Amino acid sequence: MNREKQSVLLFGGEENLGLPVIRCLGYFSGIPIHYAAIKKTTTRFSRYLSSFQLISGTTEQERLESLIKIINNTGSQVLIPIDERSVRLVIKNRDKITDSINIPHLADLKTFHQMVMKNALNEWLESNDIPYAKIWPIPTDVEADIPDSLTFPVLFKPVWDRGGDIDALFINIFRCREEMINYFGENEISSDDYFLQEYIPGYDIDCSLYCKEGEILAHTIQKGFILQPLQYSPAIELLHNIEFLDQIEQIINKLKWSGICHLDFRYDEREKNYKLIDFNARFWTTLLGSLVAGVNFPYLAYQSALGETFPVPEYDDTHFVLTRSAIKEMFKFNKEHSYSFRQTGLYYALQDPLPEIFKVSSLNNS
Repeated sequence: MNREKQSVLLFGGEENLGLPVIRCLGYFSGIPIHYAAIKKTTTRFSRYLSSFQLISGTTEQERLESLIKIINNTGSQVLIPIDERSVRLVIKNRDKITDSINIPHLADLKTFHQMVMKNALNEWLESNDIPYAKIWPIPTDVEADIPDSLTFPVLFKPVWDRGGDIDALFINIFRCREEMINYFGENEISSDDYFLQEYIPGYDIDCSLYCKEGEILAHTIQKGFILQPLQYSPAIELLHNIEFLDQIEQIINKLKWSGICHLDFRYDEREKNYKLIDFNARFWTTLLGSLVAGVNFPYLAYQSALGETFPVPEYDDTHFVLTRSAIKEMFKFNKEHSYSFRQTGLYYALQDPLPEIFKVSSLNNS
């Protein structure tokens, strides 16, 4: 098999998630890459793309038909969905799609929903005796129905976080009862969209994975070292942690999980344990950090879709800084962590500059 001729169609992810996937595949592998998205973004100007296609339609059926048409028109041999919306569509219509193209390992629809819906995730963690954060539904009457078990500060979070989606809902924190009452009084909040979650004193630690039926085929572990309140860290340290990985292996094995995922944990300083906060069944913003460490997750997904096997990849302890933060850090004399230019998103952006140039241009013209 001549791997150079096996083209790939990437689907979904738009700007924040799509571009890192393109760069992981394009910079190292030379695979012909086609990209299908629901909206036009500056990602389409990447030099690694052979074509950019717009998914048409508003209903799931219309978008599925459009996707299959693009598969046939591009002649792609592998389809890789990038975000949770596109993963769900491929899982749900797996039989129809695999008539036309190969796909990497993916979970079944029931397991997918169980993990990505945060309230359902908590139920699963509790029923399997795995550490979890307490959650509460949005009170019908915020002044009268606040449960006694709820303590402040408390997080206000979306039930389903579509990472990388420009229409994604947001996270907030209420530090006292009055702050929460005032916020709900000024905003219309749907209990179907949001819930409340306990704030856990400690630190964030994440694990990126590619799995097959409960077996971990590849992973990297990361912690942030430039922190943003209620957001992912734009600068990460890639590291090893055997105790942490043991807990993740238990979760993945119990789920029999298949596919790409990025798990967000919080280390609880009170209870001295790791609590799974979010299970993201998609690629992640700091994907290039895993690449710098030695694991090219999109390429592994591509290989497995073609039926190829590979040994579990080793990875290095290292650092990675996203482009914008790398530029800001350039002007600091005393950096907390040392890292090279190749360990930044800026390095990859300069190899593929047009998406960033057009993005800045569109912001200046808006």
